[in-house]
Amino acid sequence: MSKFVKQKVSLADFLINTLKIEISF
Repeated sequence: MSKFVKQKVSLADFLINTLKIEISF
């Protein structure tokens, strides 16, 4: 269960970082 949650959090961080990169450009 904790692994699943960690994957969700890492996925959210990945999406947020991608959005930040898109906005910076």
